[in-house]
Amino acid sequence: MGWSNNTVTPRLPIFLLTRQHRFCVQELFSPFGPISRIYIAYDRETGESRGFAFVNFVHREDAARAVQKLDGHGYDNLILRVEFAAPRAERT
Repeated sequence: MGWSNNTVTPRLPIFLLTRQHRFCVQELFSPFGPISRIYIAYDRETGESRGFAFVNFVHREDAARAVQKLDGHGYDNLILRVEFAAPRAERT
């Protein structure tokens, strides 16, 4: 599964507490527009969140508004870092 950064569904990594769930991520980002996918990274051994997620928006302009409004925003005793995901390096 590749994580290419296409212009239609950009991914936005955010830092989360381990107790955060998909609902909390959706609740935080859905005011900016329709979301097509949420992926929360979990540690394979412990099953706990690795502290980030990817949120795919249907429209790039909605993602840009989310980045603009949420980057540096305080949420549940955290300061969020919200940015467009960097393209994944090719594997050799």
